[in-house]
Amino acid sequence: MQFEGKIWHKEERLYELEARITGSIELICDRSGEEYTKQLDEHLHYLLCDGLYESELGNDTLEVVEFFDGFADIEFLLQSELESIRLEYHTKDEKE
Repeated sequence: MQFEGKIWHKEERLYELEARITGSIELICDRSGEEYTKQLDEHLHYLLCDGLYESELGNDTLEVVEFFDGFADIEFLLQSELESIRLEYHTKDEKE
């Protein structure tokens, strides 16, 4: 699996992360129960907040990840995204 992207400072305590995950992932077909390999090319876009995020607009639709003590755990973000992909409905014959 390859994870590459960029992160930049947007405003006080707020950063933006744009990245791409490429590679192959082992999945289980929800129809047959068989394991198979799928090629990934996923785009990610997150806002990262150093501390608790409070939207001034009341907009809860943003993908905001809170981190603390000045440390954003990018590996955790990658693992979370991969687990989210694994939890989706998959079939061996789905179009990629």
